[in-house]
Amino acid sequence: MKSGIKRLITGLMLSGFLLTTGCIINGQPPEHSVGNPVAFPDSSGGIVVAYQINQGNGRATYLQRLDADGQALWGEAGIRLNP
Repeated sequence: MKSGIKRLITGLMLSGFLLTTGCIINGQPPEHSVGNPVAFPDSSGGIVVAYQINQGNGRATYLQRLDADGQALWGEAGIRLNP
């Protein structure tokens, strides 16, 4: 795994930890926060990342695929899994 991908995964894990532990307001994460990231390698040297965005009225789950250079392949926000 390339060092850029390792840094990205580490950053996602750290930001997910900080967002889910340090930014709770009245028992809820702040509106438009990103949390619960999970990353796994794909077959071409990149990774697929799943994450949730708190939209105030609920959470939406997204997937994003990054190539070995860390470039997003599935649009700016990724693919939304739940409508």
